[in-house]
Amino acid sequence: MSLSIGGIREAFASFFEDPDRIKLRNILKDNLGEFNHLDYKESPIESSKLAKNIIAMANSKGGIIVFGVKELDDNTYEPVGLENFEDKTNVRQKLSKYVPENLNYEILDFAYNETEYDILKGKKFQVVLIRDTPQNIPFLPINSGEDVQRNRIYYRGNVNADEATYEQIQEILARRTTAISGITSKETFKNDLFQLKELYAQISPNHSILRHCFGSLLGDIISKDLYESEPNPHYPEESFDEFISKMIARKKSVIESAVMNCDQRRP
Repeated sequence: MSLSIGGIREAFASFFEDPDRIKLRNILKDNLGEFNHLDYKESPIESSKLAKNIIAMANSKGGIIVFGVKELDDNTYEPVGLENFEDKTNVRQKLSKYVPENLNYEILDFAYNETEYDILKGKKFQVVLIRDTPQNIPFLPINSGEDVQRNRIYYRGNVNADEATYEQIQEILARRTTAISGITSKETFKNDLFQLKELYAQISPNHSILRHCFGSLLGDIISKDLYESEPNPHYPEESFDEFISKMIARKKSVIESAVMNCDQRRP
């Protein structure tokens, strides 16, 4: 029984977030088709072509490329497996000619020596997982090759890796701006909290006052009870922890309101 479109996305998202052989199995066993974040290859491909696919996916919210899956004449897919795993160090070395250093991708090996699904038993699959890092887009090839041109913007749309259209470039730039703005806001917020905490550290909630007159000074020194503590009138009424607790409550309220508004807009 095949997964629904929602199920496909759920299976993919689960693997993308935390890849393991069971989650990949859930993608492979149901003959899931390709979409913009999931690409199949029957066997290893030339390095410049692979680089083009990786860069295109990185510019369009990331994805995975699974090697060892064959497209059949009826446009379905069969997990045929690989004879051998490509050496990951060798693959990375070849890709480094084209792929920028700040593009985040992983090469993962999965072997199904033992599995309850006969279609996967004894088969090997290699996966390239491309992370979404919108603060770094657009990624551009650093060299030209057989299948890729230097300094071109590639984008994966309609399950193909092509040069980005004007609209796609605008989308990329908008995502980058949003991501950088979010990172900047987060860093500013963390810095503000740090400074506030430092300011709190400079003032004590209590201060010491002289308890007795000079005549009883010697006895107080001996008893080490010369001073007593009383509340500092200049210390903020609200402690740092109380302030943080209040901010958490406000943030939760904002999130709850956003979720409610989203639910109300659904048909």
